[in-house]
Amino acid sequence: MEVNFLINDYNLIWNILFQASINDKVHLLKQKMWNNYKDTYSKTYKDNALILADYKNFIPNDDTIYNMMMDNELYLNIKKRTEKYRLELLKLWNEHKKGINNILDNVLRIKLEDVNVLVVDPRLDNFDLTAIRNNINTITWSKPINKDDKIKSLSILLYCIASKLVLKYKKEDQFIARAVIELAIVNELPTRMSNRSYYLTGSSELQQLKRQIYPYFLMYLGVRKEHMMEYMRRDKIAFDVNKYTEERKLSKVDIDRFIKFCISNQKYIMKMQMLENI
Repeated sequence: MEVNFLINDYNLIWNILFQASINDKVHLLKQKMWNNYKDTYSKTYKDNALILADYKNFIPNDDTIYNMMMDNELYLNIKKRTEKYRLELLKLWNEHKKGINNILDNVLRIKLEDVNVLVVDPRLDNFDLTAIRNNINTITWSKPINKDDKIKSLSILLYCIASKLVLKYKKEDQFIARAVIELAIVNELPTRMSNRSYYLTGSSELQQLKRQIYPYFLMYLGVRKEHMMEYMRRDKIAFDVNKYTEERKLSKVDIDRFIKFCISNQKYIMKMQMLENI
């Protein structure tokens, strides 16, 4: 998989206009444009989906607001800051992409498609997966890089990219799919990259479900029962190994088939966790 980090003026301007103001100067500029061009400003809101669908060929029906922004010194300064951020992301990706792709091949056992990341000012601290949800390999990204844990920042970006894998499942099954993808990319990927456990990180709403799936995820990774205690100590997740039947076949399937296994056996998986708590 290749990740292309890009800046698109229309996308950057749209996010400046319609996301939270990054400072007082931007807020005043937006207010001025709104007061003078209310109708045009309002219509511009609909452009987001069109930009993300085909950012290379996007042409606005009315470019008044865009042209005013592009000629504004405040916007030019924001774009310079965004370019610096883009280069930081690119450098981080290039430093780790070979190792990441090797790990993803080993853990997911499927190929992720190349993706375009449209970078916007990191002060917005946000992301937009609208295009991914529409089966287009483009996302908007402005989450700041954690200087103390760059690998964690990278894994969160990769999780958002891989979230496309969740969409193939029925709505009622997507919670399980999300938990498995998070185990693979937010937890296992950075753990392998850094040699320290990331298994207690991730979405709080998925923590319980991930604990329930965890014994089977170890089986999926090819961990034998006699070695599971080592992983439990490492990840600070405990379960009674003797209560679980070893599913050796899981180490031969890809992430898609493992998710289907979890969906098909969800009642049993959750029952095992209940037995753990007795």
